[in-house]
Amino acid sequence: MAHPGVALLALLLVKGPGGFLAVASAFHLLANLGSPSYASMMRSNFSDEHRGRLMGNVRVLIVAVAAGTSWAAGAVLERWPDAWRWLFAGAAAVGIVAVLLFARIRPRRWVPVGRPAAGPPAKPSLGASLGALQRDGAFLAFLAIVFVCALPSKLAAALEPIRFVDELKIGWQDSGFVLGTVVSLVSVAGYLAWPRLLKRFNPFALLALVTALMAIRFGVIAVAERPLHLVPASVLAGLTGGGWELVCLFCILRLADTDHFPIAMGLHTTLVGVRGLFGPGLGTWLYASGAVSLTAIFWLMAAVTMAGAAGLLWYSVRLRRAGPAAAAAITR
Repeated sequence: MAHPGVALLALLLVKGPGGFLAVASAFHLLANLGSPSYASMMRSNFSDEHRGRLMGNVRVLIVAVAAGTSWAAGAVLERWPDAWRWLFAGAAAVGIVAVLLFARIRPRRWVPVGRPAAGPPAKPSLGASLGALQRDGAFLAFLAIVFVCALPSKLAAALEPIRFVDELKIGWQDSGFVLGTVVSLVSVAGYLAWPRLLKRFNPFALLALVTALMAIRFGVIAVAERPLHLVPASVLAGLTGGGWELVCLFCILRLADTDHFPIAMGLHTTLVGVRGLFGPGLGTWLYASGAVSLTAIFWLMAAVTMAGAAGLLWYSVRLRRAGPAAAAAITR
């Protein structure tokens, strides 16, 4: 699995927006390429009872490091604005070392107590797996609702920098603290809390809550008048970032069986890429058209995201009312 940081090494040679766009595209391609494999490894190596807690603990360590490095990077850029190339290169080098260590992990195969180990189970073909997904209406409906929930975040990817920098005049130091350190520190609380909530509540209802908080964040950005006003948005970003990652994964785990989980996760990741392909462009077009103000676009994104949260809540209720059969794994 290639680490996306490899692409960042190319920033040492980039001099124009076209090259930066190419590097950013390669970065996101590599970042999503390994997601199904990573999720499958987490499923095979950790039991249902402990998976959420262990994944949360791993993320706590990650964001603890990110909290310090975000602040440090902001301080460096405040003094040496041109040092961003070397910061990216350093991050890429650390990422390469990390992926070499990660590659040493081997997936486990669980054998029931008292049953002798058998050979590796036969894996379904790609066609059979895709056919199973196509026949599973509950899973496809879930993907459709998630697509609506997450699309505004992709629109925001192109618009938040304009809102933060051009309108709110946020500087490097404030950016590193408000948008980096605060988000990372709150993420620690999120990664500790969401796995525990997953043990007590329906994951689909929890995902609806996460989505509603995402909608509120867009509203906070819309009403902000100075960088300090973005602190609540950063707090919500920290909570929802970990919540969306963990809770959405557990929803897919609930819907997909072991054999079809990699292709189910792959389809989910593909849709992430589809959103990322046209979402930022759509957001830029809305802003450049002049038909609506930037603030109005954020209110629109808040409304769409909240509608997605309502859809997830409806989905959770329907799935619970349908009984265990509807919540069973994808058709074998």
